[in-house]
Amino acid sequence: MEKRKLKTLNELVGDYFEQTDYSADMYFIIKDLDKKFVQYKIEPDEDLKKELIEGFNDQLEKLATTKSIFKIVPILDDNEHGDYVLYLDNIGNNRTAKEIFSFSKKDVQTYSTEHGDYGSIFGFLLELYDGKKRIKIFKKSIATNAITKSKYISIFPGVDHKFTNLKKDAVYFSKSIDVINIENDIVVKNYGVYENNFGFKDVLNKKAAESFKLLLAINGFFFTDNAINRYAKFNDSTKKKIINCLNNNPILVKENFKGIVKQAKKDLKYEFKMTLDDRIKIDTVNDINNLISILNRDINYNTPAKEVYLTRNKKLLRRFKHK
Repeated sequence: MEKRKLKTLNELVGDYFEQTDYSADMYFIIKDLDKKFVQYKIEPDEDLKKELIEGFNDQLEKLATTKSIFKIVPILDDNEHGDYVLYLDNIGNNRTAKEIFSFSKKDVQTYSTEHGDYGSIFGFLLELYDGKKRIKIFKKSIATNAITKSKYISIFPGVDHKFTNLKKDAVYFSKSIDVINIENDIVVKNYGVYENNFGFKDVLNKKAAESFKLLLAINGFFFTDNAINRYAKFNDSTKKKIINCLNNNPILVKENFKGIVKQAKKDLKYEFKMTLDDRIKIDTVNDINNLISILNRDINYNTPAKEVYLTRNKKLLRRFKHK
C-alpha cells in the first residue's frame, strides 16, 4: 500500500479555502488521431468564470473540510468501503493521469470546432488557483453532454415568457467532481471513471500479475496448476490483496510458514495440506482465499506476523516481538 497516510482532502488543500481571490482556467480534453490526450483552452466570460469558481469550490469544500465525512484511503486499499471515500494515487503511477494533468501551457491551443465537435470531448479540465496552490479538477464527458442542433431542439424561456429555440450547438456538464490533481497527488472521487477511463484497471492487472508471480516463487508454497489457472477469475479486491500481501510482509520476511498453518487451523478452522518436502500446498479456491487472508493480515490478531489490528481495516495496534 501507499506509505503516505492522509485522513482527509483538507490536509492536501491547506489554507486554500481561507483565500478570497481565485482564478480559473478551463480546458476541453480531446483524443487525437494517435489516441493521445490533448488540452484545448476555452475562454470563459466573467459570468461563467464566476460560476465555475463558486460551483466547484463549493464541491471541493464539501469533500475537504474538517467536518467532511469523506476519508482518504490508498487506491490499492483492499477493504470494502461505503460511498464516503476518496482514493489516493500518485500521478507517476498512472500514464493517463499524467497526460491529462501534466502539460505545457505554452503549447496549448484555443479550442475551436476544427479540433473536434462537442461530441468528441473526452473530458473537462478546470484549474483553480488561489495565488499559491493549483487544484485541477477533471470531469468525464458523456455523450449527452453535447447538444447539437441537428439532433436536439433546445428551448429556454425568452421574451414575454415565450419559449424559444437555442439554435446553437452547446455543451453542458454538472458540478460534480470525478478526479482531483494537487501537485503529484491524484484524489479519486469517482472510482469508476478512474478505473475505466484512466486505465487504472490495466495498472491494477499488471501489478497483480507481477505480485502473483512473486507469490508463486516463494519456496514455502507449492501452487498446483489448478491454483495457478484460477488467477484469471480473481476479482479486483483479491488482486489488491495479492499486491498488498507482498509489500514488506513480516510473515514472508520471517519465512514463518508454520505460523500460517497454525493461524489457519486456529482462527479459520481450516487445515492446509502439506507436500512431502513440507511446503504449504495451494490447490483449491479455499486454499487461495485463506492463504491470501492470512498474508494480507485480515484477521484481527495475526499469529505469524505477531500483530494485533483494531479492526479488519488493518489499523495496526501493536506488534509483538518474535520469540
